[in-house]
Amino acid sequence: MMLRAPIKSMLAGVLALGLVAGSSAPAEADLVDDIVQRGELRVAVQTQGPPISFVNAEGKRTGFAVDLARRLADDMGVDLKLMDYEWKGLIPALLSGKADMIAADMTPSVKRSLKISFTQPVFYERVVAFTTEGSAYDSLDKLNQEGVSIAATQGSTHYQIAQDQFPKATVKEYAGGGPAVAQAVSAGRADVGVNNAGSVRGFLREFDGLASIEGTLRRDPLSFAVRPENTHMMQVLNNYVTLLEVRGQLDDIREYWWNSDAWRQEHM
Repeated sequence: MMLRAPIKSMLAGVLALGLVAGSSAPAEADLVDDIVQRGELRVAVQTQGPPISFVNAEGKRTGFAVDLARRLADDMGVDLKLMDYEWKGLIPALLSGKADMIAADMTPSVKRSLKISFTQPVFYERVVAFTTEGSAYDSLDKLNQEGVSIAATQGSTHYQIAQDQFPKATVKEYAGGGPAVAQAVSAGRADVGVNNAGSVRGFLREFDGLASIEGTLRRDPLSFAVRPENTHMMQVLNNYVTLLEVRGQLDDIREYWWNSDAWRQEHM
């Protein structure tokens, strides 16, 4: 019985110390507050990857991801600063703090999610293959053999998909996004290219002599990304995607940039 008072007193002292320490700890910085105070949203986008991100005929950067980022900045009441990077530079730009978020057609793979946090999917893509007209590699079942060279964007999931599904082939990485992959196939530096269906549809228009290979290698979600500690920014982005989805605006944006060639008439 006599031990209760000292124990009770000791516990009270520990709790008091905890409250004092907690009250003196500095509040964690909030990225959303920083963006609003500076009046600028800094977004990392891919240097060249139509229709996701590209420079149009007027010299202005535009595309699916850029469109969404610009709408978000406008609704937040801040300016938009677009920061161009090659694909492999997007995640380092985010983690270094140079960019507040990534707006790209990035697959939320497990390995990437160990470093950065992904929003709910903005849309879904089909990963497909293409080659040249008259090529002997005109079907997916002919690609997994020695002597076949397959091109994919450097650091992309397309590269990993090609390696996984065609282990006997030689898979090459190309910097410069999808257009560099299409150029490699068109110029004969690779037999086959792997990219998303929306981009491949554009390659067939831009490069003479290219042909799609029937079939889908994989269907993946595509998301935007923030640093893991920026939970408020993640909530803002997920909420924004939901709002656009419910209002039907996201469907309109997808249809314009991804499922049609209407954007080409205005921007190319």
